Amino acid sequence: MTAPTFNTGTWNTATLNDPAIKRGSWNTGTLNAPTINTPIMHRGSWATGSFTSPTVTTPTINQGQWNTGTMNDAVIARPIVSLGSWSSGTSTDPILTRPTANLGAWNTATLNDPAVNRPAMALGSWSTATMTGKVTVPAASFTRTELSAPAGRKSLQVVSATITVVAGSGNVYAIVPETGTLDGIDMSVTDTLAASDTNYLAITVTNLGQAGAGTTAMLDGTDANSTKTTGGSGFTTNAKRSLSLSTVGALAVTSGDRLFLQVTQIGTIANSVTFPVWLLRFAGTT
Repeated sequence: MTAPTFNTGTWNTATLNDPAIKRGSWNTGTLNAPTINTPIMHRGSWATGSFTSPTVTTPTINQGQWNTGTMNDAVIARPIVSLGSWSSGTSTDPILTRPTANLGAWNTATLNDPAVNRPAMALGSWSTATMTGKVTVPAASFTRTELSAPAGRKSLQVVSATITVVAGSGNVYAIVPETGTLDGIDMSVTDTLAASDTNYLAITVTNLGQAGAGTTAMLDGTDANSTKTTGGSGFTTNAKRSLSLSTVGALAVTSGDRLFLQVTQIGTIANSVTFPVWLLRFAGTT
């Protein structure tokens, strides 16, 4: 079909075999219980239409758009979106089997109680969509980067010995759990330590790498990571202290990297600091 227009009409219980829409539009129409086999859309649009109980088999959308439509109780088998968009639509109780988005977008759609089986996405996007109810996906379908920031993080907590006037007393080591990027370090202690510009603690974290010889500094080298009065701050009992990270290029880690968490005493600190707890958060890249 070349440049077809289907406007404000109704196709009821139709079987459409191998339909192709090129630069055309199915617009504001109603399709009740249709069977649509192997449709191809090239620069066309199924827009603002209503689809009741459709069965859509192996649809291909190439630079086209299924837009602001309503699809109720849809069964959509092996859809492919290539440079196209399923946008701003509402799908109720859909079953999507083996969907693939290739450089395309399923965007701002509402999917109610969907079952999504074996989805694949290559450089595409399911973006700002609302998916209500049970979503069924197979194991290992999503990488950490495709998850939300909290879901994609790996956290590691370590406790060091009491920080005293003895050099190196509060140092501790940690092993990176998964490949990713360090995106936060919090520290907390059970004793207050007043800030001082002459007697203070300087905090550093060094990535020693896999062989233990690395020298990458993972914290900002400024006084922000110290207990100095000028530029830093003291410790407050049981209060969280967020440390200042280094530049992005220094934060990449590989599973098994050994990190050296170091507390260096400058001068003589006023008192010991007990139960230093470190919490390291790693964002996913795999």
